[in-house]
Amino acid sequence: MAITPGPNTIMALSEGQNKGFRRGLAFNFGSFIGFWLVGLVVAGLSASVVNNPQLTTGLKLIGSLYLIYLAVHSLLPASSIETSEGLNHPIFAAILLQATNIKIYLYYIAGLTGFATVFSTNRYSVWLKLTVMVVIGILGTLIWTLAGHYLKTFYERHQGVVNLVVALLLVVSVVDLWR
Repeated sequence: MAITPGPNTIMALSEGQNKGFRRGLAFNFGSFIGFWLVGLVVAGLSASVVNNPQLTTGLKLIGSLYLIYLAVHSLLPASSIETSEGLNHPIFAAILLQATNIKIYLYYIAGLTGFATVFSTNRYSVWLKLTVMVVIGILGTLIWTLAGHYLKTFYERHQGVVNLVVALLLVVSVVDLWR
């Protein structure tokens, strides 16, 4: 889930395309902070979320609609999408993006509650799970930033096919949320 297309990975790709890998790292630093903040919130509320299936269903529904919106938006012609030279405040933008990214909340809900058999259930296991999930999440963002940097020319030549693949991956993410 951390490496599939979503708001943060698409923004990381864009930052890599517009600024290159090294200058795109500021966005990744903001994502790192955002991953921790959202992870701490979800970890603190995980017991109430697990015991409230209506909330989980609501989050899945909102997340699914947002991912479908992103899939449709990725299929729009490039001329209809405003482009820029990258974010003006990438760290703040990444933190805000993570705080409003439903996919990240679902990532943590699934991860923190779903790995009970892998990790022990003592109080330190939540910190271990959270740390592992933050590392996996930021690696996914870094991969997309690097991809944006190295695939810029390829993307410019094959934008339609790449956007179609991204849209399909977003739809697969929606289907995966409901399994």
